[in-house]
Amino acid sequence: MPQTRIDEAVRRILRVKFELGLFENPMPNAALKSKIGLPESRQVALQAAQESMTLLKNTDDLLPLAKDRKVLVTGPTADSLVSLNNGWTYVWQGSEESLYPKDRLTIRRAIEAKAGAANVTYLPGTKITRGPGPSNSTSTNVEVEVDIQAAVRAARCR
Repeated sequence: MPQTRIDEAVRRILRVKFELGLFENPMPNAALKSKIGLPESRQVALQAAQESMTLLKNTDDLLPLAKDRKVLVTGPTADSLVSLNNGWTYVWQGSEESLYPKDRLTIRRAIEAKAGAANVTYLPGTKITRGPGPSNSTSTNVEVEVDIQAAVRAARCR
């Protein structure tokens, strides 16, 4: 990449920071911290998520699911608050699951709450792990893969 391209990108970033006044007042207003995580913010986030969902096909009127319908929830992030919130929300890089609010539901727990835990089979499919060390200096590794067909069979047997 030519140095001129890098210089132009840096110039644009610095211009925005200048226009926002970040060189005169680089620290955020501490009083605004009390506004993070308010119920109003959660409601707006929920509305945005609901409005962004797209149902591609509802074959045989499968949806909405019947209360006794069996559901397979799969994917290594389906039971993770870290993945729902992502980095820089509650903690640096968002990697400390124990620091997230205990009253929030993961995708898995939300589906169990709606469909009934007895109707839900959860299989992560893979396991995402980090090596030892600070979360911002260690890479993420996919460690284990599982048999998806076995997951489907397990869900059908419940």
